Amino acid sequence: MNACRRHCLWVLPALLPALLAAPRVAMAQSEEPLVDENSIQVRRQGEVWIVEARFTAPVAPGLAWAVLTDFDNMARIVSNLNASRVVSRQGNVLQVEQKGRARFGLFSVAFESLREITLTPRRRIQARGLSGSAKQFESDMTLAAEGEGTVFTYRVEMVPDFWLPSLLGPSLLRHEMAEQFSALVAEMQRRSTPR
Repeated sequence: MNACRRHCLWVLPALLPALLAAPRVAMAQSEEPLVDENSIQVRRQGEVWIVEARFTAPVAPGLAWAVLTDFDNMARIVSNLNASRVVSRQGNVLQVEQKGRARFGLFSVAFESLREITLTPRRRIQARGLSGSAKQFESDMTLAAEGEGTVFTYRVEMVPDFWLPSLLGPSLLRHEMAEQFSALVAEMQRRSTPR
C-alpha cells in the first residue's frame, strides 16, 4: 500500500462527516437539483465502476439532442469542465477533448479525456475513451420521447486511473453525475424558454 493510500485511509474517516454533509449544505443554499441523486445507481465490479441513470427533461428530444451534442460549448454548460472541444469529425463519429475538475466537498480530482463519440442522431450517443484520466471508459446515452418531454437512459463503465475510495466512491459519483445531468437539463430548459 503506497503512502498516499495509507494517508487517505487515516484521513478519510476524520473527514467523512464533512464530506457527507457537504452536498446537503450546498442544497440548502441553492435550488433542488433537476436530476435527483436517487435516480443514479453506482456499483463496483472489481476495478470497474458502473453508473446507470434514468431521468427526464420537460423538453422535446430535438432540443435535448442539441444540448447533449454541443461539445464545443459544454464548458459553459457543465461547471466542472474547464475546456471542451471537438478535435475531429467524420460524419457521425467525433473525437472530443475535455478537461476539468470533479469536486465533492473537500474531495477534488482533476481529469482530462479524449473520447470517440458515435452519434445516432436524436436517439443515441456512445462514447469510448481513447486517452485521459481513465484506463477504460465506455458510455451509452439514449433519448426517447415521452409525452412532451424526453427520457434519458445512461450507462457508463469506467476504470479511473486515480484511487477512488470504495466507501465514498458511490456517493462521489452519484453526486457528480447528478450535478452534471442537472446542468444539462437546466440548459435544455433555458433554451426552450422563448426570449
